[in-house]
Amino acid sequence: MNGKLLWPRVDHIAAEVQRHRAILHAVELGYTSIVVREEDRELTSSVRFDAVTVTRDAVFINGKRRGSVLHLKGPEDMPAAALNSEFLIVRSDDWKIIPLENLLAMHQGKGCSIIAEAETREEAELFMGTLERGVDGVIFPYEKIQGFASMLVSTPQLQLQEAEVKSVQHAGMGDRVCVDTCSLFHQHEGLLVGSQASSLFLVHAENLRARYVNPRPFRVNAGPVHSYVLLPDGTTKYLSELKGGARVLGVSADGSTRVMTVGRIKIERRPLVLVEAICEERECSLLLQNAETVNLCTKGEPVPVTRLSPGDRVLVHIEEGARHFGMRIKEDIREL
Repeated sequence: MNGKLLWPRVDHIAAEVQRHRAILHAVELGYTSIVVREEDRELTSSVRFDAVTVTRDAVFINGKRRGSVLHLKGPEDMPAAALNSEFLIVRSDDWKIIPLENLLAMHQGKGCSIIAEAETREEAELFMGTLERGVDGVIFPYEKIQGFASMLVSTPQLQLQEAEVKSVQHAGMGDRVCVDTCSLFHQHEGLLVGSQASSLFLVHAENLRARYVNPRPFRVNAGPVHSYVLLPDGTTKYLSELKGGARVLGVSADGSTRVMTVGRIKIERRPLVLVEAICEERECSLLLQNAETVNLCTKGEPVPVTRLSPGDRVLVHIEEGARHFGMRIKEDIREL
């Protein structure tokens, strides 16, 4: 459920002290947007979260109108004009899947996030899978918050394949990016990076012993500024776009993943090497700093780029299609 909005609702709780406890609990669990009563917005001064308030026909976030409410009772209640909102909260008493399918079909390219009201996690997962794409998020009762908590941190199991190295050559100087995270990387874990968004190499973290440098187990020396890096929601960014507070996807050699927060990035001018490989007739490439502390993951032990040779096999993640502003699209784009 990566990239989906999860908004717990506490505005139905009668007692003020219980609402405030519920808000604090939701923030502690990692929720960043909470549906509250207008009078509870004052809590944003003591704990950081986006206060969502919902009236009969409007959606406000931190006091600013950001969307609309659509109460569906029948087909006549589904005007296309409602999709002009940034957020559209959909309410329906007993008529749910078909209208959501219609709204999602109307929504294509409109820039409107559709948020459905769900009573259970099972219902939320059904809404999020409607027409494959699903709604953009759900509102759910605070009482069900524990059941939804795991959806905040769920990450995909990725398929990694072996690519055979064809050449390793010097590539001059460039601005390379070290990604320092707020977590410690495990062994055989790193970030997926590459020159083509459809073929990303698993670059190992700097948590390995080296002769002249102490390990930096929070860091991945990820390559030059132009390279793509995979994010938790399945999109990509250029390494140059990362900054403190951003989220990246930590990936292990077995394909398991987790969300990691960027603490900072370091951009420095360094000598580079170009690694070219092939995976199932697909050409893949990336540039990395020419240093023995920079390793690529394999099915065995990581290999430093300084010892990488033609014929070596390294782990890559292959995707079909292309990218537009980091989003996967069906288009024939070649990146060479």
